[in-house]
Amino acid sequence: MESSDQGPGIEVALEALTQRFGYIFSDSTFLIHALTHRSCSIQENVKSADETLMPVLPVQEHNERLEFLGDAVLDLLISNMLYHYYPEVAEGRLSQWRSTLVNTHSLGKIAKDFDVGALIHLGRGEEMSGGRCKSSILGNTLEAIIGAIFLDGGFNAVQQVVHHIFAPLVAQLEPSGVGKDYKSLLQEHLQAQGIALPTYQVVTIEGAPHERLFSVACQVDFSSTPFSGQGRTKREAEQEAARNALAELKFLLDIEKT
Repeated sequence: MESSDQGPGIEVALEALTQRFGYIFSDSTFLIHALTHRSCSIQENVKSADETLMPVLPVQEHNERLEFLGDAVLDLLISNMLYHYYPEVAEGRLSQWRSTLVNTHSLGKIAKDFDVGALIHLGRGEEMSGGRCKSSILGNTLEAIIGAIFLDGGFNAVQQVVHHIFAPLVAQLEPSGVGKDYKSLLQEHLQAQGIALPTYQVVTIEGAPHERLFSVACQVDFSSTPFSGQGRTKREAEQEAARNALAELKFLLDIEKT
């Protein structure tokens, strides 16, 4: 990583972050750019959760373009991994699994585990409202970092990083889980815990009439953030959203062993 004038604190923190990703940037400005949220402006006094780490920066561009790029890179590389890991699984299930791995909730969790939030450049408003802990901001920042690695190191480099992060998650997927009624399982577990039943809402419907892709949000009382799911039908999308909610409840591994 190139040296900077930001002081030893930020250098140490950024180096620790890149080590978690298994990638060292040739040009650290790519990473700084990826960590800059749109709420951050050149006039604002931007600080990290630990003010000794993130100094004021002359921010000129936020990370949404990198996020756009990283999202596309992730879709391609995760699709490739699923295709080769599970040669007998049909396209519809592979699509569901990809949406399970690449969505706001799952990406936000990975970013949280990697402690990305402490280094995000935020404006005062987002800082005050707890932006460092929001799944949407964390997940989008992770996608931006993936985009930054692609620009800095190329396809082979980002492929290695994505494999490093996602291979354990891909390996845990269970082809035998196809056909499980996750909506019923979720309802049963919530009732057993005395939690209100989930609600499902169609967020988007994309594609031509014969190639519809439904995106559904499942809202459960134990989470402030809805769980997302995608599928070729509304039912498939709801099942995937319910599966993601079950995973958060930590019931999924036991369920899929039955």
